[in-house]
Amino acid sequence: MACRVFSCQRREGMRPAARRQVRGPAGAIEALFWKRGRQEKREEGEAVDDFAERIWSYAVGEEMLAPKDRLLLAVSGGADSVALLRLALIWRRKYDLLLRVLHVEHGLRGRESLEDAAWVRKLCREHGLPCQVVPVDVRALAEAEGRSEEEAARILRYQVLEEAADRWGGAKIVLAHNLNDAAETLLFHLVRGTGLEGLAAIPPKRGRIVRPLLTASRREIEDWLRDLGQEWRRDRSNEEDTYSRNRIRHQVLPPLLGENQRALEHMARTAGIAREASGYIRRQAKRALDRYLLPGGQERGDLTERLLPRPASWILSLDLKREDPFLQREILRLALETAAGGAKDLGCAHVQALLDLLRGQAGRRLDLPYGLLVIRGYESLQFFSRSSGEEETDSGPETGPGPETGPGLETANRAKIRQDRIPTDLEIGDAGLIALGEDRYHYRLIEGGGKEQGRLAPYTKAFDYDKIRTALQIRFREPHDRVCIDAAGHRQSLKRFMINRKIPAGLRASCPLLADGSEIVWIIGYRQSQFYQANQNTKRVLEIRRVKDE
Repeated sequence: MACRVFSCQRREGMRPAARRQVRGPAGAIEALFWKRGRQEKREEGEAVDDFAERIWSYAVGEEMLAPKDRLLLAVSGGADSVALLRLALIWRRKYDLLLRVLHVEHGLRGRESLEDAAWVRKLCREHGLPCQVVPVDVRALAEAEGRSEEEAARILRYQVLEEAADRWGGAKIVLAHNLNDAAETLLFHLVRGTGLEGLAAIPPKRGRIVRPLLTASRREIEDWLRDLGQEWRRDRSNEEDTYSRNRIRHQVLPPLLGENQRALEHMARTAGIAREASGYIRRQAKRALDRYLLPGGQERGDLTERLLPRPASWILSLDLKREDPFLQREILRLALETAAGGAKDLGCAHVQALLDLLRGQAGRRLDLPYGLLVIRGYESLQFFSRSSGEEETDSGPETGPGPETGPGLETANRAKIRQDRIPTDLEIGDAGLIALGEDRYHYRLIEGGGKEQGRLAPYTKAFDYDKIRTALQIRFREPHDRVCIDAAGHRQSLKRFMINRKIPAGLRASCPLLADGSEIVWIIGYRQSQFYQANQNTKRVLEIRRVKDE
């Protein structure tokens, strides 16, 4: 067969390779050489138990495993996962564990994959372990989502393991990554470009996923299997340099180990330090993020919560620029990941772009993965989630990229807006509803006198109905709009008014308006025209309020 079983018979007189150990919650590495002269040679069973106890102690110290745990073992048939299975059998007797095995058949190597699955089933049967083999279609996912086969296989593998763990009452998922894997991952991240989290390489645990073998090197694991006389499967694709990780394994790591035989331990120590530092900085960033989040979707100062028909999901005060530059970056990274609901497609370039936006001019905007739009206000960064299928369209002379222009969030939905109008022939007591997108506004005509003016709610306004010339309309801005700015009747273009009031360009096109032709009666949620305001001399008052949560 192409994928052969590796023989583990140890020749007489062969000295096992030195074994090394990872200890402590920081992942610090301590070399532990087992002295094996002829007079000091241990009984084989004692040596086996010593290795098993050392791995168990590490796993307990890292809070990965505990007595009476329910463990779902991911077993591919390779040396690492077979060692994991044999270790779990030893632990089961001592610590009353419940064990199951799952093998994911990726279908990438034809007959070899099927033989691996059959071999794992046979091994489990010999040791009385329940085993489930789950086939997955890696190529189909890779083609459908434009991913590499390596990435698609990883996604499907974790998906299958999570689902199986759920079915088995939330068992822990135990993976067989080792010290070499951690070093290869660190180098892989370093070459591609990474921050502290990437330098942390492979974490000992993530949620219910645990990796107790991170304390042992690949050579040490294979030597332990030889001590047991245990065979394993070799996947020849791991010996080809098609994948970048294999190239690191075969071409990069050997010279480093030739330079210093403890290179693996040193890299693991660095990863542990990076993991602790990353965790500490993330906790500090979380506390800082809580300080700079603005309440209620409202920018302080000159803007109110209704500048957009759809409120911002996140608003960050620009006061965070007072923080140390490194912490600024980490706060923005955390804010971005939280607003996006994930971090998979977010990288250093996105965080840097967000940092540039923070330090840039008001009105600039940034489109990010996960359908996120971020707008730089005068006092805040505002995060918006685009609706599915929403696209940007030109909405007039002020739209388009740049510090002074930007398309509004609702311009793509203009065709769907019911542009209802308030009639000009209302009688006292008449009432009705008009709509803009999903927002609705209730209006009624009442007798004047100004008696109720002071008690109006924030989104209820009173207007002099006798000054209105056309059927009032709720809409977005248009090129020739203007607004009366004072009691003397002075007017400004709506564009100039918004610029003077420091309303960010990205919000101007999305601000709902009540319009009498080209005369703006009310910039909804912000300010109404001085000309149309009702007073004690008004005979007929048109009262309009936004209908909330109805």
